[in-house]
Amino acid sequence: MGYFFTFFYLFIIYLILTILKKLFNLSGDITRKIMHIFSCLSVFIINYFYLNSIHMFIIPFIYIWLNYIIIKYNLFSIMKRNTKHYGAIYFSITLFIGQLFVYFDNNLLELSYYALLILAFGDGASGLFGATLKHNFKLTKYKTLVGFISFVLCAFLSLIVVDRYLLKIGYLNILIVVITSAVVELLTESGLDNFSIYFISLFLLKLMII
Repeated sequence: MGYFFTFFYLFIIYLILTILKKLFNLSGDITRKIMHIFSCLSVFIINYFYLNSIHMFIIPFIYIWLNYIIIKYNLFSIMKRNTKHYGAIYFSITLFIGQLFVYFDNNLLELSYYALLILAFGDGASGLFGATLKHNFKLTKYKTLVGFISFVLCAFLSLIVVDRYLLKIGYLNILIVVITSAVVELLTESGLDNFSIYFISLFLLKLMII
């Protein structure tokens, strides 16, 4: 049942984005980033059904191969970009590894959720706004000031919402983690930031609750 709800959720997101792309002539970069954000959130569905079961990391493993096929054969207009880019695969690998961590240590569950929210909303917003807004001051060759600010704001807002119900680590600690993750994203090669953001966030969050 969990497989059905997970992939049905992804299908609905894909369907909505396909319609919006046609109605508003959205670029593949925009729809791809939005898909990135919402596919990351599928981990909540997966863990609702399969926490402590091997299926909690089998589904992200399937994501890896699905994204590989999509990129290799240039499928789905909402996922297309001008050049071949393996960020979606790296993201799926990160999700797979994160789920493995939680499988072997349930104490990492909420920390992993926080790190994934930073990856989803922070990195997602950075790419979404940083690449689409004009007159955007560049901080590095590919990263922009608008992207950096978008990362911090969106990641911070997403965490303060869930922090009321989960770890309660506080606004200041959240801000420290988010800004550090944003700097890491700024300095990491595009695509590989899917790894660096998650693991740095997880490490810092772990330190804060020791």
